[in-house]
Amino acid sequence: MIAASTAPTAELLVPLLWVFGVATLLVALLHLKKMPSLLGFLLTGVIVGPAGLGAVKDADTIAIMAELGVVLLLFTIGLEISLKDLIRMARQVLGGGAVQIGLTVALFAGLGVAMGLEVTPAVAIGLLASASSTALVLRLLGDRGELGTSHGQLALAILLAQDFAVVGLMLVQPMLATGDLNVQRVVMGLGEALLVTVAIYGVARFVFPWALARVVALRSREVFLLATLAAVFGTAMVADALGLSLALGAFVAGLVISESEYSHQMFAEVLPFRDLFNGLFFASVGLLINPDAVREHLGLLAAIVAAILLGKGLIVFVTAKLLRLDTMAALLSGVALMQVGEFGLVLGQQGASLGLITATNH
Repeated sequence: MIAASTAPTAELLVPLLWVFGVATLLVALLHLKKMPSLLGFLLTGVIVGPAGLGAVKDADTIAIMAELGVVLLLFTIGLEISLKDLIRMARQVLGGGAVQIGLTVALFAGLGVAMGLEVTPAVAIGLLASASSTALVLRLLGDRGELGTSHGQLALAILLAQDFAVVGLMLVQPMLATGDLNVQRVVMGLGEALLVTVAIYGVARFVFPWALARVVALRSREVFLLATLAAVFGTAMVADALGLSLALGAFVAGLVISESEYSHQMFAEVLPFRDLFNGLFFASVGLLINPDAVREHLGLLAAIVAAILLGKGLIVFVTAKLLRLDTMAALLSGVALMQVGEFGLVLGQQGASLGLITATNH
């Protein structure tokens, strides 16, 4: 009877035990070598995953917790800036984001067509290549104390634009699949997403200060922490229900609370949870890596990776120069955003389900 009642708990804890146990050793070794801890989590995923020891076969639990890490990361980023900062960054968010996404889609769609793909799957590949990793870039910039620099601000602006643009990109893919691309519908979808974001901000701007004042009056750290997590995840869920990303909703929550005198305390309370779940995000990416497949297709993968890194790096560099950043800041921005991120996986999965990307055309 006891064994039956604890089996589901064991199924949940065993993969987490493997991940945290191996990650502890690897992160400690990398710390001694003064290397980033996220590399340790990536290697952990490879080692304990299906392609390694096979200790973690079902990655669903870890993937869910990893998404919580991205949500908390965007919340803390929102806490560190203000609405005035965001308004000041509007030209970079709107202009820089549009240029980067448009040029990236055009470049990789063109490369796909040049390699013999039909236009539709080539554009789908361009769409998924346009997104960079919010979790990776912001974690690295934060660890290096570079979020406040000119290249850090541009990277943040373009990542926010990418998160917002995912709404439009996910509208485009079904249209590509049916051959009925309607630009007006895409623009309307983005407009609705913008209105929803503003509405969420407006409601939170009214509710959060009122609720926070009453929570603080209780003088209970536990209640304060619980209220903080409720605000973060509640806003993220509302955003998700209204068609936006969880991360964007959490960023809006952080943006609202950043104007509160208690924002620094909230940051300190959430930080351990953010780092813990964010580490699981990188471990979940490592679980997807198959070293045998990498070795089998090493030449092709090397060519694809080189094209992505050089192509996206150059595009971000050009975007930064158009926004009048100096050459060094433009180069650093390009290096920061040259990879493909988690939303690329989302768009890739949608493209595969729609038949835009198949085993014969990617």
